[in-house]
Amino acid sequence: MKRLDGSSLRLRNAIALIASTVATGCPSPVGTCDESDATRTDQYDDLALQLEADGGFVISGEDGYAYYPGQYASCRDYCSIQPELVSLASCEGPTFADASTGAGWTIECDGRWVSCSFPFIINPPPTPGSGRTTEGVWMPPAKPARVLVGHRSVRLGEHFARAAADEAAAVFAFRRLARELAAHDGPRSLVMAAEQAAHEEVNHTMLMAMLARRYGARVTLPVAPALPVRPLDQVALENAREGCVRETLGAIVVAFQSLRARDGVVRRALRSIARDESGHAALSWSVERWTERRLGARGAADAKQAMVETIAELDGPSPFRGPVGAEAGLPTAGEVRGMMRQAKARTWPQT
Repeated sequence: MKRLDGSSLRLRNAIALIASTVATGCPSPVGTCDESDATRTDQYDDLALQLEADGGFVISGEDGYAYYPGQYASCRDYCSIQPELVSLASCEGPTFADASTGAGWTIECDGRWVSCSFPFIINPPPTPGSGRTTEGVWMPPAKPARVLVGHRSVRLGEHFARAAADEAAAVFAFRRLARELAAHDGPRSLVMAAEQAAHEEVNHTMLMAMLARRYGARVTLPVAPALPVRPLDQVALENAREGCVRETLGAIVVAFQSLRARDGVVRRALRSIARDESGHAALSWSVERWTERRLGARGAADAKQAMVETIAELDGPSPFRGPVGAEAGLPTAGEVRGMMRQAKARTWPQT
């Protein structure tokens, strides 16, 4: 896996800093990103991890919390998709620990990792930020909710159902970006990063769908026809709008939610997603720099104008708080304005 460059680390740090500043109200919160060599161990119980006859294994988020749900051929396959991994040295597992320890299955990943620290809020006080999509994605009508606990609970479930749909739309967007980068002879590292981002968005969709079902909602996912490869200038404009602006703000919002959501299960799921989304924002800016070199001054000016227009659209009133905002950890209108001010200073200074 490609080592993160300085620009990507700085952007991850800025996202962490903005989210923690707004969430804590502290003018100088701790929010840093660095790299280190370490062995990380993930644990799963029997309900979440199942071995297969061919030596592979399946991790499911249906019965118990799963960090990275999916089907894997080996521990190397599992470790390699983790968003914080820079390079993998070795791995081991799944290994079943002694039942007396209560650990269940363990998977060890030894390598070099990047990590961003977020301040932890104890007993937190009682969407811009939907991320990337692409033209041509269609959303079918939502399915009626199953009432489990009460109207307020269902409204929260409906929020996560919409978030699952947004994450699924991002799958289409990143798969298309990967195809278009390859068609325009883009760097292999960017193509692979876009493919990896699409894989991560699949996991995000599963996590958000799990939360939607937890609160009694039913999930309707978007569909898309065969999406054609577009001219590079159109790719650059969409990346400026959807990646450099919306994906970047989305990463800030989900990092904020991971600090403020009241439900512990929700916070854990959002922390996992927040780590990925900061990487997706960094990818968007890497694509922006590459398209700028390919398209020249005119292309760079058009992309900048697209960013300016999208930022202006997001500067309007926030529709994201609503009656279940506190439970989901969503920012208030004032907090969104604070995020926008800091994003303009730290991540969009050229606009």
